Amino acid sequence: MRLAILQSLQTQLGTITTANGYSTDIGQNVEYWDVYPDDYNGPPAIAFRDTDTEYERINQNYQQKVNVELSAFSWTTKENKLVDSCNLLEDLYQAVVVEPWDSNVIAVRAMRDSKIIAAKGKQGILVELSVEIEYRQRGR
Repeated sequence: MRLAILQSLQTQLGTITTANGYSTDIGQNVEYWDVYPDDYNGPPAIAFRDTDTEYERINQNYQQKVNVELSAFSWTTKENKLVDSCNLLEDLYQAVVVEPWDSNVIAVRAMRDSKIIAAKGKQGILVELSVEIEYRQRGR
């Protein structure tokens, strides 16, 4: 079930495009567990990874809470970094926390977020959002 939840999350992240009503097209490049080095020169992208899980048995079912870290990286200009960084964070939040994206998911809770602006010759934005995804798995 965890694999199915993460695959569904990856698909949902891929929907973050202006054609789908979002402010950015960050969903065009979604990677699992990728790290962007300081000298990254690639296209805007989202990376996500599952970190740890809590389990609780309820009769024959298991309720699980998996923690997931999302990182969105994009290029910007000095003039647009405030707007662009807020749009990235809002798009991540809307796609993962607000929009329903898997029928097995009971709840998605935003745990924390952060924004980093880098300026080594280029203006880059790294937005991070940590969420807890709660879902139920039936016993075998």
